[in-house]
Amino acid sequence: MEINKNILIGFVGGDPTIINFDDGNKKATFSLGVKPPYKSDEPLWYEIQLWREAATTAEMLVKKGKLVQVSGRLFMNMWQDKETGAARSKPVINGESFIVLDKPVG
Repeated sequence: MEINKNILIGFVGGDPTIINFDDGNKKATFSLGVKPPYKSDEPLWYEIQLWREAATTAEMLVKKGKLVQVSGRLFMNMWQDKETGAARSKPVINGESFIVLDKPVG
């Protein structure tokens, strides 16, 4: 059995980018900065992708600077840099659900 379930809480780095597809589907994408579990000034950044109804809700509620909890599946988006040819990657969460939090957690 495989389990790929991630729950992240962090601050939204920018307003979501919304894509409306011809078939009626919708995708919302935004960055989420998560404080690492060790002492550091630098957050860990994830790309969050939400689809369909979650994307519609995110379009209305998710804004730069909001504290958000996202639950979803982690995958690595991998590509080759067109200019340098170097292998590149970034962590992406395919979100299943999210909550906009009113105040900091913990």
